[in-house]
Amino acid sequence: MTLAWAEPTDSRALASVTKYQYWYKVSSASNWGSWIDVADSDGGNDVTDETSFVVTGLTNRTEYSFEVRAVNSAGDGAAASAMATPATATNATVVSLNRVGTGVVTEGGTVEFTVTLSRALTAGKIVDVLLSISGTSVTTADWSLALKTGTSLNTGVTLSDETTITPNVKFSGTAAETATLVLTTTPDANDESSG
Repeated sequence: MTLAWAEPTDSRALASVTKYQYWYKVSSASNWGSWIDVADSDGGNDVTDETSFVVTGLTNRTEYSFEVRAVNSAGDGAAASAMATPATATNATVVSLNRVGTGVVTEGGTVEFTVTLSRALTAGKIVDVLLSISGTSVTTADWSLALKTGTSLNTGVTLSDETTITPNVKFSGTAAETATLVLTTTPDANDESSG
């Protein structure tokens, strides 16, 4: 939820502002929390030029009351108030993980799987998908992971941290939607269980 306000129009009032503060509560609640200082957002170590702030951690479909005030050396200014209800995201991107084929993967064998987004990305959008490879006695020496090569495969997809147990698949740019990966198991003397 984004709170936004205008700077004081009076130059003397604007010059005297030392910070802005906000607080909020569920509208049906009787008590407010504590006033919270609006943090610097542009790295300039100057909080007097802030005109908006994003409040996180709210519950969707719950009405909240907000108040914002300016503070100067003389004290606290009058608060401006508003009520708003965060909406449930209707365009959330869902990630699906699917294996290609069936059967047991033996040591030295390969398994192919896809990571698919519920919609193709548009220009400027990025989605990072963190995978997890686990199992009894499984270490990073037991497998290798790579993007499958081929025509029209892995458009807008990159793979990083592929030598760790938490590889990262990054989707970026127009039409990025599906990643096809190949996991190759490494023969050794240990008995690992899949997980």
